[in-house]
Amino acid sequence: MTFLTNDVVTEIRGQSCPAAAVITRSGRELLCDFVCIAVGIVPNVELAQQAGLTIDNGVVVNECLQSSHPDVYAAGDVANYVDRVFGKRRRVEHWGHAEYCGQLAGQNMAGAHNRYDLLTYVWSDIFDLHLEFAGDEGEHDQVLLRGRFEDRSFAVLYLTQHALTAYFAINTGAREFPALQRLIRTKKDLTGKEPQLKDPTVAMKSLL
Repeated sequence: MTFLTNDVVTEIRGQSCPAAAVITRSGRELLCDFVCIAVGIVPNVELAQQAGLTIDNGVVVNECLQSSHPDVYAAGDVANYVDRVFGKRRRVEHWGHAEYCGQLAGQNMAGAHNRYDLLTYVWSDIFDLHLEFAGDEGEHDQVLLRGRFEDRSFAVLYLTQHALTAYFAINTGAREFPALQRLIRTKKDLTGKEPQLKDPTVAMKSLL
């Protein structure tokens, strides 16, 4: 697998389906058997709009996934919810989030008053690579590499004002993740801890 960064596909060539090649902005021609395009989604809010619900990049809900109408709840990719961990509104496109908030919305429709409290995450297996991501890297001001790219086992740590806000890990041991997630949740000040954060021989739980 080859990643081409800072380039864009400008043309798909082929007389019929499947495609035969793609052309990139830099002029490269890449022969292929088929093309898979992943560009995200636009939330389907037409029905909610017709019902008079508050809409803003999805259906706006409170911490219990309740919309602007007390008898209507929204869950999954369409829900613009309150993220208690990061103190802001978000809309997340991932099956783990959809599964969690679908259950949460069902509980609350049945009379509970449980608030959304998931640390959002993504994971995937791509051939011999296992990737794990959690948190929110959107507003980071510091990036640290834990391990080495050359070893094909490392983690990229995102920090904001010396507090961990997200991590992206490739082929790393699962024992690291609970400590990383707790550091994100607690917003612990990691000033001066950069050498330990970058050293994979230092147990992450020792920084809690």
